[in-house]
Amino acid sequence: MPNLSRRSIVASAAALPALTLPAVANALPAGADVELQQLGVRLLEVRRDVDVLGASAVDGEDYDNAMNAAIYRLGDLMQPIFAFTATTPTGLAVQAAAAVAACADLWDMPSKSEAPLDVERDFIEAVCRYTGVKHPPINVKHLQIMAALDEDGARAPTADKVVEIADKMLVEYDRIGAHGRDIEPSEWKLYDSLDAELWEIPATSINDLATKARVLDQRLRINGEAHSESDRVWCLIDELLAMAVQS
Repeated sequence: MPNLSRRSIVASAAALPALTLPAVANALPAGADVELQQLGVRLLEVRRDVDVLGASAVDGEDYDNAMNAAIYRLGDLMQPIFAFTATTPTGLAVQAAAAVAACADLWDMPSKSEAPLDVERDFIEAVCRYTGVKHPPINVKHLQIMAALDEDGARAPTADKVVEIADKMLVEYDRIGAHGRDIEPSEWKLYDSLDAELWEIPATSINDLATKARVLDQRLRINGEAHSESDRVWCLIDELLAMAVQS
């Protein structure tokens, strides 16, 4: 499976492609990217499944298993979709929608003003404009908070055990998601052990709470937006992160 973490692949419903794709091959004109359009139908079906799961208030092992299965189904579509050379705007729209799903983290990054050659997001957005596919919005408030957290002096020294463990978790999560290949269950061993250690340590300060919130933010937030029906949890996380910046 391609590099598709839960955070990077589950975008909000607003990011779904604005496509109208026939569900059967015989409804398509001959030579009009039939295979790509059929893959587009499957892409939309899986995306709907992911969105339904993401919008549910249910959690636990059954939810995780269902979500992981849906994400793997989505990942399995990527190579077939990009193996084709699109010959119509509709075929290209399918590939644009797949790129949005696979690269949603691009819209969770700050401005590229200091890196003018970072054009991946700009290129995908340009193709989306041409094909009529929507892409995720940039969460400006969230990015401002995260940028402030990264400034010197915004966080406590790593002598704090909670911060020390959280820093390792943030690095390990990025490492796991950067393979660009199938992620084996064994690769979560270190992260899971750190996760268990982190939550065994009670928070004794606002900085501890904000540090734990940052770990949750990386693992659970979807493209800067909530994936459950309640926004209050995410408001609380943002408030904790903001307090760490102000402290």
